Amino acid sequence: MLFLFGVQSQSKDLGTAAYFCPLCRCQTQLAICKTYESFTAYFFPLFRWNTQYFATSPCCGTVYAVDREIGRQLERGEPVVLLPQHLQIVQPGTVRRTCAACGARVPQDAAFCPRCGKPLR
Repeated sequence: MLFLFGVQSQSKDLGTAAYFCPLCRCQTQLAICKTYESFTAYFFPLFRWNTQYFATSPCCGTVYAVDREIGRQLERGEPVVLLPQHLQIVQPGTVRRTCAACGARVPQDAAFCPRCGKPLR
């Protein structure tokens, strides 16, 4: 007899949620995903454990752990307002400084935009 079973790590995209990124100081859409481990037999998942929810900021790359109850609400498609107390920083990102006038990437210590010459805030 041949028995096929195993453990797999899987992830599932849950969409996006609006959030004000404190690192970048900009309004952004966080990409939400769910990760979990599953036991499979004959390539069919039998049960899951270690379910976690994560959010990633596209502007700076910061990864947040999302509160489990908020993650479940997002998974069910319910409208959710993400607040700072719902997220915990897992991996801080890097701030990409851009010019507000032309959108060019600029060095962190620059006072003026190298492309358009306008002063930076």
